[in-house]
Amino acid sequence: MTMYLVFAAIVVAVLVIFGIPAITRQVKIPRVLRWVELEDAELTEAAVHLFADTDAAAQELGFRPLENFTVPGLARGNENRLYLNPEEATSMIATVLAAGKERSRMLEFSTGFEDGVELCTSNAQVGGLFEQPDWHQVRQLPALTDLARLHQAHRRRVSERMAQGASSRPVPENRLLDEMLRSQARQIEYQVEQGLFRLDEEAGMYVATPRIALRGILNFLNPLADNFTFSRFALGFGLGLALALAAILLAQPLGLPEFLRQVFPNATAGQITFLLYCPGFVLAGLVVGWQFREKGFLWGFLISLPGLILLPASVSQPIFYSIIAAWSGQTMNRLCQARESGLSSPQAFTGLIVLAVLVVVGYYYST
Repeated sequence: MTMYLVFAAIVVAVLVIFGIPAITRQVKIPRVLRWVELEDAELTEAAVHLFADTDAAAQELGFRPLENFTVPGLARGNENRLYLNPEEATSMIATVLAAGKERSRMLEFSTGFEDGVELCTSNAQVGGLFEQPDWHQVRQLPALTDLARLHQAHRRRVSERMAQGASSRPVPENRLLDEMLRSQARQIEYQVEQGLFRLDEEAGMYVATPRIALRGILNFLNPLADNFTFSRFALGFGLGLALALAAILLAQPLGLPEFLRQVFPNATAGQITFLLYCPGFVLAGLVVGWQFREKGFLWGFLISLPGLILLPASVSQPIFYSIIAAWSGQTMNRLCQARESGLSSPQAFTGLIVLAVLVVVGYYYST
């Protein structure tokens, strides 16, 4: 147990020591937001792929695409497509964000009201980072990657507010983007007032403060943040844990030790034990990484802990099993992101290589 506490302390220390300076240095927002139109031919392959899927689903909900645009100066490359459903006075933005060669999609519905309040429903995974003013009410539902279900959640919120007497406020198509950027600028000013960003006059940028950086780290360490739901927990944790326990409990009855001794005649008893139980922890990590797309490392580590209790007392350095399960979850996160973007992922390929190296090191270390 002491080793696990030391490992956790090291992870937290690294995140705080290196994470806070990195976030405050890299997270910047232009003081003046502006949008630049993008032609279809200027879109990346990932954006074309993701927008095509979004177009088909949006059309069924009464939304039609208006234009593509990008907002220069943001920390990550962004490609956006604006949609409008005039009957609902609701707009939608599909955003493709770039992180290196990785691409991810974010969806947000927005409806304005005559009293100045704006309701937004998004599947962005930044819950708890920003302060929320009364006039801009955001609900983030990262688990809802399906556009129709996210739209249904937004319509429910709009209906509840209209039942209280509020009236929606349609915005002309030719002013829609300008209105959105004006709202964004107002929100940023509010975050500055709350001490989450500061203005760098010389650079003309709003820069993240240590306060929001610390919030981001705490959010990363919180397994219930982002796309956690009880159904995901039941499926991911339940199935993953079952695989890990099956590898531990069924190895002896199935005669796997004798089989492995024949395949690896020069392996030590510790190495045979590692080969018996390691696959279960790898599979467990992959399963929770599949369910928790942003928390694979954390959930992989957590899912390994119950399995460690049932490992034989002769197992040396059980921390290896936890690290392997955690990295398996992280690797599955990358694989899922690559699949969703329709592109190959160098990070996912690198993750598989690192996972293989960890297994090899664990094998030779288990002497």
